[in-house]
Amino acid sequence: MHFFFPSDFTGSVKKVPVKNWQKAAKPCLYLSVYYFSIMAKKTVRRSSGSKPKAKPSLEFHFLKTQSYRTYHVDGAFGGLTPRGGIYIEFYVERLPTPNLLRQEMNEDGTLGNILATESKHGVIREIECGVALDLTTAEALQEWLGNRITELRGLRDEGKIGQIPTKRVQR
Repeated sequence: MHFFFPSDFTGSVKKVPVKNWQKAAKPCLYLSVYYFSIMAKKTVRRSSGSKPKAKPSLEFHFLKTQSYRTYHVDGAFGGLTPRGGIYIEFYVERLPTPNLLRQEMNEDGTLGNILATESKHGVIREIECGVALDLTTAEALQEWLGNRITELRGLRDEGKIGQIPTKRVQR
């Protein structure tokens, strides 16, 4: 099996054995999304009178980038893109952090009452990240999320929220 990487921006491609993919990927680090084409051929042979062999399969390995983070999300907004995609920005809601806080000093050196604060008023919606999806990906995400919601509601109804499900769920 080999990976095929763009070797430059002229459209030429270089073939790299799987074991050397990380070296080959380094020039691609400047791209925000890596596109990999996996070329694998498997032949299923049958001898006359025998049962068909199992279908070929492909394993997917999930690797986290150095910039991987987990985000808490309180909400999202977005819309359609000019090229027919969907764009979503996820945010966290919080109260404003004061720009200035003035506090009394007690005689023993400890802090006393708050005398004054300067801060914005209202609620802050801090945008954590934006996600661009095409229609096919959005539909797959909608189905996946619907399945997780159904699963979570079932656990809630059974009083099992907070317990680890014994059934392995494809994520």
